[in-house]
Amino acid sequence: MYRGLVLWGIFLWGQVLRSESQDCVNRQELQSTLRQVNKLLLAHETSFLQNVRSLRKKLSLLQSSMAKPSNNTTTGASCPPPELLANGKMLGRVFRVGHEVHFLCNAGFELTGAETRVCQDSLTWSGEHAACKATDAGINNDGTSSMPTSPSSSPLISTYVRPSRCIEFQGSKHCTCEQGYSIYSQDRGLCTDIDECALSRLTQPGRLCLHTCVNTAGSFRCECPRGYALSRDSRNCQDIDECEGGFHNCTGEQVCVNTFGGHRCVEVECPRFRNASYVKTSPQ
Repeated sequence: MYRGLVLWGIFLWGQVLRSESQDCVNRQELQSTLRQVNKLLLAHETSFLQNVRSLRKKLSLLQSSMAKPSNNTTTGASCPPPELLANGKMLGRVFRVGHEVHFLCNAGFELTGAETRVCQDSLTWSGEHAACKATDAGINNDGTSSMPTSPSSSPLISTYVRPSRCIEFQGSKHCTCEQGYSIYSQDRGLCTDIDECALSRLTQPGRLCLHTCVNTAGSFRCECPRGYALSRDSRNCQDIDECEGGFHNCTGEQVCVNTFGGHRCVEVECPRFRNASYVKTSPQ
């Protein structure tokens, strides 16, 4: 911008010097020339500042709009509670989008349908409805269960239910579980998954994951909204700079501006006014 002004000023000053070598230039002509240059500089400066203010306002509005979270993932949208499981148990008490629930049948019953169901963005559950069906081998004539209860014979029913490790000492039995599991049935020697996400919300909200906590078998994982990635601690979220990483669709005539959770392609136009010209010096 100012390159053209400098060249214009040099041109005017050259005209003054050229005329001075031929004829003496009076003070009035010199002051008139300087006033023209000063007016041109002021016009350029005013136009430049106006365009900068306009661009800043647009960027501020853009960042505010991009910072607004999406509907389902941040407003606490939830799926309807799953139907109660007769002769079994449902693991999981959070029904928000992205969260899972798991189903476990009592001894003598076999699970039909989906063992795990996920709350989808459409606010419906994935998989088929779970139900517990009685098995002939597991039910005695009197209706009681004939399933073995010793820890050594406890089957691995699902990834969310595991057999416990039990030892007998001085006439009493002590059972322990793998990390991420807790005792579900001392008599049957079973351990169930601990829902760390639910416990975190009840005790220390926001301490486990910055954004979304998803319970998994024996552990948990943190997830971030679109435009963000997990940091090295796998719990916090940091903005992805699409501009710096080259993950944008801006053309060579546009400027990529990183925003919270996204980016924006902006076309910067030079101010237009009379007696001025511009020379493009870079693709941006």
